[in-house]
Parts: sequence; C-alpha cells; structure tokens
Amino acid sequence: MNDPKHHTASDPQKQPPRRAPYDIDLDEALARQPEWLRGELEGLKPHADRILEALKHDDNRALFMRDPAALLRKIDIPISGPFKNRLRADASAPDISRPVCVTLANGQSIRPKLRINFTK
Repeated sequence: MNDPKHHTASDPQKQPPRRAPYDIDLDEALARQPEWLRGELEGLKPHADRILEALKHDDNRALFMRDPAALLRKIDIPISGPFKNRLRADASAPDISRPVCVTLANGQSIRPKLRINFTK
C-alpha cells in the first residue's frame, strides 16, 4: 500500500485547491493580455484611489457599466485611443444591469436587482 499513485488521489495536500467557475486569477488573466494593454493598466494604478472614490456614487457606477472610458474622461484620467476602444468593445456589460423579469411556476413574477460594489 505504499504505492505513491494510490495516495495522490486521496491526499488533500497534493490536490490543487478548487476554484469556483467564476473565480478569476487576475495575475493569470493579465499575463494573457497584449503588452500594450498591460502598460495601459499599469498606467491606471496611480489613479486607483480616484477611480474607486468616483465609483462610490450611483451615477458614476452606472456610467462605468455603460462606458468605462467616459468615466475615466469625466474624472480627468487620460487614456489612449486604443485603450478607449478596448474598453468600449464589450457591449454585454450594460445588459447585466437591465432588470430581468422571471415568472415562477406559481405565476408570481420576480425581478432580481443586481448591485455591483467595487473594492480594492
């Protein structure tokens, strides 16, 4: 029973920790981005406190969900044209904030409310 292949499946220390399917490793995701985009994101780091402060307000959160580049422009953070286009490329983000009506089997309708909080 000292065969190592029998112990690897049951030994919890040898198995990598499980992550939720929506859990994203930010370092891994950043490493997959083009060099120019990583440079742009590094350029935003000094402005992180101003961005987070702006996102505390409901109107700024809504603007950020519609157009992140518009929020950055509103709080006077300069970004390049290609980065602005990259931020606008995903049209699915505003769809997230739209209320969806779900009808249950008993005839009741519910409308879930999504709230997004930005933290450090």
